[in-house]
Amino acid sequence: MDRLRQIEMLVRVVEAGSFTRAAAALRVTPSAVSHGIAELEVRLRVRLFHRTTRQLRLTPEGEAAYRRARGIVDGLDAMDGAAATPAHPGTRLEGTLRVGAAIPISRCVVAPRLAPFLCRHPGLRVELLVQNEAQEMHAGGMDLLLRVGPLADSRLVARRMARLRFVACAAPAYLEAAGTPAGPDDLPRHACLVHKPPFAVKPWDEWTFERGGERRRVAVPAALVTDDREALLAAALAGAGVVRVGMFDPGLLASGALRRVLPDWSCPGGPALHALYRRTAEPVPKVAAFLDFFAAALVEFDPEGLTLTPVRR
Repeated sequence: MDRLRQIEMLVRVVEAGSFTRAAAALRVTPSAVSHGIAELEVRLRVRLFHRTTRQLRLTPEGEAAYRRARGIVDGLDAMDGAAATPAHPGTRLEGTLRVGAAIPISRCVVAPRLAPFLCRHPGLRVELLVQNEAQEMHAGGMDLLLRVGPLADSRLVARRMARLRFVACAAPAYLEAAGTPAGPDDLPRHACLVHKPPFAVKPWDEWTFERGGERRRVAVPAALVTDDREALLAAALAGAGVVRVGMFDPGLLASGALRRVLPDWSCPGGPALHALYRRTAEPVPKVAAFLDFFAAALVEFDPEGLTLTPVRR
């Protein structure tokens, strides 16, 4: 097997955390990945992994080999980027750009504004994939990840693109039936719909409100807890209760389908939205072009800043 292919397999296995996920990303069988790693171990004369039925862990020699292998893969990515650098402003970008994003970002921000970007770069093929984890980015060979939430992988460049604004809201039908909260202290008497994002340790059932110099933290009763943001909004739209959520749907407020509660109060603490990509010696032109497009798309998506605050550069 080709040595570079074995090196890529090592990187994918480490970053995916398993032979099976690495094989899926590389579009080969798990046995092919296992065979490639075994050949690399013979070539290097070291054992790369401690293998058990429950865990795949690098040996000290494997750690050193992985660091060198990651450098080689990064170098190849940089070479691809340099090869694609336009020689003059009229040169087209070529190849495939793989972008991972959570469904709300993909559906609400990126896809509705993608047509002009594709027209500007007809030689570029965009693969827009439902992903939100850095590990999946590595395993899937993605160029860029648009992620909401905390960051854990320092090997990647993290460019903050926006901060989500929490909004407390409910359907008009719910407010007509249950009444409108006059202040944060009224919320414990209401049905509340609580988000527990996949990255959160516990449900977000403590809501903070600010007004002027006043700050209130309220523990709300959870009529519903879910990690499915779309289900949370569907329940709110159906009149199930009050929801506090980082929204990618300003149209729900503008249309009146959801109505803000406690409009005199703000909800601090919304999570940040970052674009994650690999460190390379020179910027990869297709990544740089997409970042410019995405920054503009965020401003166009919510020009009044109802649901997020873009980082302006």
